[in-house]
Amino acid sequence: MCYNYEGEPVSFLFSQDITTDPLEDARMLLYLEDLKRTDISTRPFEKCMYYYLLGERLEAQFWSLNAKKIIRIKFSDSAYRYTWNAASHVYKLYHARGIYNLLTVQNITANALLRLSNKNFEVLVEEAKSIRAVEINDILEFHAESVV
Repeated sequence: MCYNYEGEPVSFLFSQDITTDPLEDARMLLYLEDLKRTDISTRPFEKCMYYYLLGERLEAQFWSLNAKKIIRIKFSDSAYRYTWNAASHVYKLYHARGIYNLLTVQNITANALLRLSNKNFEVLVEEAKSIRAVEINDILEFHAESVV
């Protein structure tokens, strides 16, 4: 529960996301570009890192009922659901892509990930896995060449 400066309880209403299905397809191009970035952004660190770290912690607990209880204690019901889902989506995407990519994103936010259709979210995850596989292959090839 949050309180204003007079000690009265206040609640937060999150504004409705204006993303619609036709815009989602257009935004997918931006999201896919974010996954390919390697230049570190100078803008402030995003909340996505916190969701990723929370997801990492929840993954260590196998996303169990006990893990859910820990989050439920800290948040209201609506904030709990948002936090749980945001941590899940951010962790799944950046576990596949690599946490370092969080330093470079410019368009992907936790809210954007939650607003995506399941199909488009899975497209992002598969693209993240593909990009990461290419990077790993490049590193292995470089290492193999340098050893010879």
